[in-house]
Amino acid sequence: MTMTQGTLETAQGNWPYIRYGRGKSLWLAFPGFGQSPDFVEPLLRGRESQFRCISLGYPDLPPGASPENIDPLSPCGLEELWDKVRQMEGGQSAGLLGYSLGARLAMKLFELRHEEVDQAFLLVPDGAYIRPLYRFCTGHPLGRAVFLWAIRHPQGLGAWMDWGGRTGLITPPLIRFARHFWDDPGHRKRLAWIWLFLRGIHPDWGRIRKKQRTKTKPITLVLGKEDPLISARKWIRLADTLEGARVHVLDRGHFVLDPVSLKRIKKWML
Repeated sequence: MTMTQGTLETAQGNWPYIRYGRGKSLWLAFPGFGQSPDFVEPLLRGRESQFRCISLGYPDLPPGASPENIDPLSPCGLEELWDKVRQMEGGQSAGLLGYSLGARLAMKLFELRHEEVDQAFLLVPDGAYIRPLYRFCTGHPLGRAVFLWAIRHPQGLGAWMDWGGRTGLITPPLIRFARHFWDDPGHRKRLAWIWLFLRGIHPDWGRIRKKQRTKTKPITLVLGKEDPLISARKWIRLADTLEGARVHVLDRGHFVLDPVSLKRIKKWML
């Protein structure tokens, strides 16, 4: 597969990227937490002549810095990133692809630069609403202090998750998902940084509805029926209020890039 790598430098961080393909149709992709920019490779394989894709990674925490002392990404910072991608690609409009957390950034760009976007394709997307826990842990000084303490002292929250599993308050799929990231020190440190860095990016669904009524762009949602993290039902209700929205529900959890699901997803991207 044709690919090049580079970095897009912005005022709010340096974004690594991989550029795939040589086709006419352009995509900008945002990964989920824990994914790297190459998460799009299975989606693009065999389609080099159809698509070009700039798949981004997230900036690293600056050396010696603490997550709570770095300004969060602003909508203007996200627009600067978009402008640099379009400048690199000759000013062409693009589709937006987002997986989980990355879908929240994709839909914020969809809102901000609606006239320059062709469509949005969202895989098990975050961003239908602001979760109360996320709002507390990132938006309130006390919540940030508690969150960072838990990151630095993981045994306490780990014991709480075990208790929640034994009592049935936390479902086994959710525990497996949380443990996948929580038990790894590198993932925990990255979680603190990314959660706090992206805390200012949330789609305004009222503005998106208004813009979609003015000029409808396709919005494709791929949801996991058994997803322990993202509620398919809430997204389906939200999609009912959006012009141009299509919903596909897979019999999967939060990981939907398995070989069987990929065949269906690639058809929906056409």
